[in-house]
Amino acid sequence: PGYVVDYESAISGERGLGRLYILIKGDKEYHLTLQAVAADWEELEPILEKTAQTFTLK
Repeated sequence: PGYVVDYESAISGERGLGRLYILIKGDKEYHLTLQAVAADWEELEPILEKTAQTFTLK
């Protein structure tokens, strides 16, 4: 179980986009953050998402 939040931020003065995964297992909470400057997000998001999907909690 968990949550996904997409957000906007500033990265070194540039508009940035990100995705925060909040994963919960037992009494532990894990945060996984994907982020890039907005100009690169469309290109990098599929790669970042593919990487995020390799994480598993055991």
